[in-house]
Amino acid sequence: MEGEVLARRGPDVLRHYGPGDVVLSASSFAASTPAWDARAIGPTRVMSFPLEFWFDLMAEHFDLVRATIAALWARRNVLIQHLARQTPDVVLT
Repeated sequence: MEGEVLARRGPDVLRHYGPGDVVLSASSFAASTPAWDARAIGPTRVMSFPLEFWFDLMAEHFDLVRATIAALWARRNVLIQHLARQTPDVVLT
């Protein structure tokens, strides 16, 4: 909702999240998320609730479906751009 979160998995994987992001992106919807540590960077306000509750809310409020898809799509685009920079001879769409 506001503030910043830094998530870490091992020494090599860091992810930075800000307002409107789904922390850990699609992996936050998994039954278990392997070895991630997420911490606030400064004053931060977030929402956390069980996955089943999220799906119940999405069934009642389609705007939440759109917002969820938009947040995940934005992270997907960041990932594709990162992968494209790493491997310039591969075209990702």
